[in-house]
Amino acid sequence: MIPIYVVSQSGGRVYSLDDPLTVNDFAAVDGSGGSAYTPYLLSTQFPTEKTLGFYSLRKFRQRFDAPNGVTIAVTPWRDGLATGQTLTRTFATGAVGMTSTPLNYAASAFQLYLTLTGFTRPVELGNANVSMIRRRDTRGLSALG
Repeated sequence: MIPIYVVSQSGGRVYSLDDPLTVNDFAAVDGSGGSAYTPYLLSTQFPTEKTLGFYSLRKFRQRFDAPNGVTIAVTPWRDGLATGQTLTRTFATGAVGMTSTPLNYAASAFQLYLTLTGFTRPVELGNANVSMIRRRDTRGLSALG
């Protein structure tokens, strides 16, 4: 983390703008008040063996560090569109820092949309991976004629 400070024009006070104990937007200088925010992440498309292949997305794993617990919501995207189904996992203080989310979606391209809520201290996301099963090289075409 790169520390960021500001100096008050009157009173000669120095304030830290990136206090790791403050997790609310518009909090007071002492860290009180403010409003909770919902950070989110939309992954890039996951690499596949075949550019136009057809796959099944089976599982998503994400490591995290949440000193006071967190709720992680995972929304799969397939072929550039949200699936409309969100899978939510809530982790208490001291829980193992990894979520393993079972999935079953078929498509040519996959992404994941994550949201974090219910945290009272900073949450750090670590490495993640997905399990995909290759189905075939092309989607079935109806008979022409």
